[in-house]
Amino acid sequence: MGGARAQAALCGGAGRVRGQFAWLAALAALAACSESTSPSASTAESIRAEEACAIRDLPVPMRQTVIMIDEASLRRAPDAAALRESNRELVEAVSAFADASAAVGNGTLSPRERVSLVLAPADGGGARVLFSGCAPALTVDERQRLEGQSSWGEDFTSSGAEDRIDAMALQYRTGLLGALLRAGQQAPEAQPPAPSDFVRTALVRSLRATPRLADPSLGLARVILIAPAALQSVPVFGSVADGRTAGFGAASQLGLDLAQTEFDVAVAPRTEARDYVAAFLLGSGANLASWSSRAPSALGHAPAQVRSFVGEFNYGGARRPIRLLIASDSNGALVNSWIVIGGSRARGVPLTGTIVCAGERCRVTSDEGGFAQAWSREPGGDPEFDPQMPFVGLRNVEIMIDGAQGQGRVFDPFVDDVGGSPDIRFNVRRAG
Repeated sequence: MGGARAQAALCGGAGRVRGQFAWLAALAALAACSESTSPSASTAESIRAEEACAIRDLPVPMRQTVIMIDEASLRRAPDAAALRESNRELVEAVSAFADASAAVGNGTLSPRERVSLVLAPADGGGARVLFSGCAPALTVDERQRLEGQSSWGEDFTSSGAEDRIDAMALQYRTGLLGALLRAGQQAPEAQPPAPSDFVRTALVRSLRATPRLADPSLGLARVILIAPAALQSVPVFGSVADGRTAGFGAASQLGLDLAQTEFDVAVAPRTEARDYVAAFLLGSGANLASWSSRAPSALGHAPAQVRSFVGEFNYGGARRPIRLLIASDSNGALVNSWIVIGGSRARGVPLTGTIVCAGERCRVTSDEGGFAQAWSREPGGDPEFDPQMPFVGLRNVEIMIDGAQGQGRVFDPFVDDVGGSPDIRFNVRRAG
């Protein structure tokens, strides 16, 4: 089982408690045995709770969630009680994902979605995975499908069905919270002074030192970022335009590639930092989806369908590579979708809207989100059209998909000449 897994099993006696205080019970159980099972500082093994990750006859979720904690934001705590007392908002943010039944029930997670707890070290080194597991839960339809189809399903027709789900959920919850406790026990005694520049924080240096935050073969990545200490280093700007200009500039300077990842920021100390962070993430190939001063809120839906396309488009007489990521939820709304312009420095634009399909033929239509206006220095006012912006800032997209082929156009009712054409057109084909 391994030392980390043994800790999860030993320190989970309160795991069956449900509701908003479940995390308190779990941490109390961890506190009761922390002296006898506390991991040593040299322990490198991450805690895993993966029994629910691949259940035969059930689909694997198309999204994974990475909870990334800035170690500079974590106060050292010798036991669970101290962790809860000195890191209350951080613990509450992580705990929103710890009760699998509640998290799936309220839409925070999909059934069996992979959740990883990742630490950005205070020394700026590469991010470390502390925990990885899948939220044990079944929909009503899945439970009915499993009955009688496999030995696992037969367990669900017996009186021990709920006990087995509870046991898996206990291992998952206690493993996640146990990993958080370990991080608190091993956090630095005293944090160094916060740098005056966001790009010099341990968080950003850790992002630079980490080739990728998630394995793309495990689904589209959503990052829950908990980094109040790093966000305190974002300067105060006199205007939205100043903040976004500085954020874009910092991203250009660093050259991070966050691979079209969706970010949800939790435990944010200052709303004023949002404009800078949104521009910094967009310029680094990521999208700021939500911002909360406490636990994550307004989280987006998980994808039910993901399609990828590659191709080319012509602009100003030059051929440019283009890549489309079209992900949609069960109602056909686009989620974490992108159009990415390739080249020496790829630049992506988040795409919001809908997809409607009839067999192999689909139509993608953007909504009022503004599309390439996401790159504006001052969004929300009059549209800004600039050759330096992706797609010149055009706001509308239409894509027609027929099987493995697709064609689309980017246009705007305010613009009738884009490099000698009324719009920007492209042809793409399915990738992979």
